[in-house]
Amino acid sequence: MNAGLLLFVVSALGLFAAAVVQHRRRRGEAKLAALRAAARLLGGEHDDHRAWGDALGPRATLALVTRNETGRSRRDWTEVTAALPGDSLELRVKSKGLLGGLGASGEVHEGTALGDEAFDREFALEAAPMDVVRRLLDAPTRAQLSHFFAVELTTERTTQRVLRMALPGWLLDEGDARRALQLVAGIAGRVKQAYDQAEDAVPVPLVGPPFRAAPDDRAAVAAAEAREAEVERLRAHRRQRAELLRAVAIGAVLVLATLVAAFALG
Repeated sequence: MNAGLLLFVVSALGLFAAAVVQHRRRRGEAKLAALRAAARLLGGEHDDHRAWGDALGPRATLALVTRNETGRSRRDWTEVTAALPGDSLELRVKSKGLLGGLGASGEVHEGTALGDEAFDREFALEAAPMDVVRRLLDAPTRAQLSHFFAVELTTERTTQRVLRMALPGWLLDEGDARRALQLVAGIAGRVKQAYDQAEDAVPVPLVGPPFRAAPDDRAAVAAAEAREAEVERLRAHRRQRAELLRAVAIGAVLVLATLVAAFALG
């Protein structure tokens, strides 16, 4: 290799390395700027990856994360969480464009619909109890969800029960980050209200003679028990599905091992 060609190659590599460094620096600056803006909105603080606070009601967090940081599987995600009251809600909404590989949480049973044709066509829903979920996923909330190109919204347990929204890519735009935080915190903050509304929708008549009538709450009690049973049925369905997936995975490994052994033995 002559000196001129060597100089050209070295210069090109140097320019490429400088461009990579510059790109990473700008990317890091944009990330920190987005986290600072989120911390201001939440009335809280931030570190290099997360912003948190409770100015929107429930304690909420916005995290800019990278999953599977090696090889071609490296992908950036935004995760927004908000604390939930109690443990009586199961909710999972997932853009159908995320089904089949991009989502982080496996499959979704598409057995529930809200009766909104456009929303039901765009999203897979698995949730309980539905009389509460319909109040949480009202028309304005469905419109906010549809704003995002791809989204997964789930109830989960970390150190506490939370509502988590995951989106591919980092939400570096302040307006989009604000929408995501307000959406998740807004849903989480209305859970108790939605339960109260569902309970109030069940009539409690007065029975008995005049002047000694007493409320008959049997229908309300039955409705509350039905909600609890609906949640437990969904959780049991998910456990069975997880066990089936594990069994299928183990079976696939055993079949592969048998084929490899047979091939090795000739």
